[in-house]
Amino acid sequence: MAEGRYFDAHEALEDVWRARGRDPFLQALIQIAAAYHHAARGNRRGAGRLLATARAHLRRAADVPEGWSKAALFEAIEAADRLLQDPTATGAHDRWPFPFPDPADA
Repeated sequence: MAEGRYFDAHEALEDVWRARGRDPFLQALIQIAAAYHHAARGNRRGAGRLLATARAHLRRAADVPEGWSKAALFEAIEAADRLLQDPTATGAHDRWPFPFPDPADA
């Protein structure tokens, strides 16, 4: 997702999510990727709905993989939501806030 390939990220994560028993954390990541894809294509309303769904799945996630931060993901969702609500932000955004874990911290 760091490269802006949100649709590809959504598809790859969905395969992992299905294989791993539909984990709410992975489902939140999938919804974030889908939201960013919609936002990048100018569909703010759809992106906002997907961010709300991502927020709900993230709240349900009991465990997160090492190196990930639920707090940072919530902050990224809120930052993206603010961009969607900003009437001065015009056009599609090609980059959205997403807190990837630092491999050096693993």
